[in-house]
Amino acid sequence: MANQSNSEQTQLTKESLFNALMQLMTFTDLNDLSISAVTRKAGVSRMAFYRHYNILEDLISEHLNDIMADYQAQLKKDKINNYELSYTFFVCFRPHLQFILNLQRSRLTGILFDKLVSFVVSFSESIVCVEECPGEVTDYNIRFVVGGFFSTLLAWSQTGMKESAEQMAMLVSAELAKHISGIVN
Repeated sequence: MANQSNSEQTQLTKESLFNALMQLMTFTDLNDLSISAVTRKAGVSRMAFYRHYNILEDLISEHLNDIMADYQAQLKKDKINNYELSYTFFVCFRPHLQFILNLQRSRLTGILFDKLVSFVVSFSESIVCVEECPGEVTDYNIRFVVGGFFSTLLAWSQTGMKESAEQMAMLVSAELAKHISGIVN
């Protein structure tokens, strides 16, 4: 029972810290925030912060890991076409509008790009390309495709995500089809 309580307390602490960081980043650049300001806003001690994280960017990284894990879990079908791949991407990121805007405001979108590249690299063996590409250009192709998703996500966020995930998937999957035909698990 104590382990469950500790686990619940840990989760509550992490959620409080992340929510406090997002509230503060709405008006303040991450570089101008201190761990003390975030812990004060979260109502937890600095010791509690350091029990789980080293720097404020670790909160962002962990949240991105959670989003990418959700995305990966939803891609667990035998075959995924470009529309499903795109649709699921936009569905997974839609609830995180403020988070993405905060990353943009603090000029931290590189963290998002790097996470997306790592994610696609982990799936690269499952990606079915339209044309065979030699191994030495695979990294460039991955970055090209990720760059398209990344830029589209940022632009979509800047407009308040007014288009539906379906509309965004239609737009992106048509362009994606020029490069890959889907994923086979």
